Amino acid sequence: MKSVFTIFFLLFFQISYSQIVELTGVAIIGNSQMSKYMIVYEMNDDNTIKGYSVSDIGGDSETKAKINGFFNPRKKTLRFEEKNIISSKLNLSFNDFCLMSVTGKFDKKNDKQIFTAHFVSKSPNYKLSCDSGTMILTTTENALELAAKFSKSVEKIALPDTIKKIIYENLPPVKPVEKIKSIQAGSITKYTLLSDTVQLDIFDDKMQDGDKITVLKNNVEILSNFETTKKVQSLKFVIDKNEASVLFTIIATDEGSSPPNTVKVFLINGNEKVLLIAPLKKGQMVKIMLQRKGKSN
Repeated sequence: MKSVFTIFFLLFFQISYSQIVELTGVAIIGNSQMSKYMIVYEMNDDNTIKGYSVSDIGGDSETKAKINGFFNPRKKTLRFEEKNIISSKLNLSFNDFCLMSVTGKFDKKNDKQIFTAHFVSKSPNYKLSCDSGTMILTTTENALELAAKFSKSVEKIALPDTIKKIIYENLPPVKPVEKIKSIQAGSITKYTLLSDTVQLDIFDDKMQDGDKITVLKNNVEILSNFETTKKVQSLKFVIDKNEASVLFTIIATDEGSSPPNTVKVFLINGNEKVLLIAPLKKGQMVKIMLQRKGKSN
């Protein structure tokens, strides 16, 4: 039973991020019920935070709520409260929702930052009973690294095919990667071109909320205002031997209903496989340059 719990615990681990902080994981309600849970927030100079949470990500009860809170940098603690409902797939009045009050701490476990917290929830409707529980959240790099390792080990575990099918359907579309790299808006990430063929696999492993991007190759538009989803969009390019370098530009054209637009791209460059993650606001961009060794433009 413990191994099955561990499987579902990892299954709900997805996430990330930076100046805009984005953390995703699982909320464990009561003793057994689990729900995908995400928070996205910005921190002010006085360490207060504001942003939003999303519960039951991708599920029938997916709900987005406004959050306010405070981060203590000395103690590495974070507390926040869900204040009101922004949107929900549930057809309920505000008084019929349970809103969380969360208190937790960031700890380093096996060189990975993990946020572990306890929460209580209450409703404006005093007649409605709300549950308490725990949550465990982590960053994008950590979660995708875990998912990549976990997906390779699922086949070795003695589980019914129906359980394995559920696991594979819910895991992010990760491939074995050598490195996971966070890149910032406005940056140029450079690599040595290792092959005459380059592939970019673009996807969104979280909320399908209308994130859109435009992709340029050497300033020529390849993909325009494309909505990213869990389905991987593969772009393959043959690089002319006379080209000393190739430049890819990815522009966020829409942040969807849940900013920021966190772009995830698998760069396959010969035997090199890197997952690039960039949280972008509308209009922001990142550039990826691949240059042949010993050559310049």
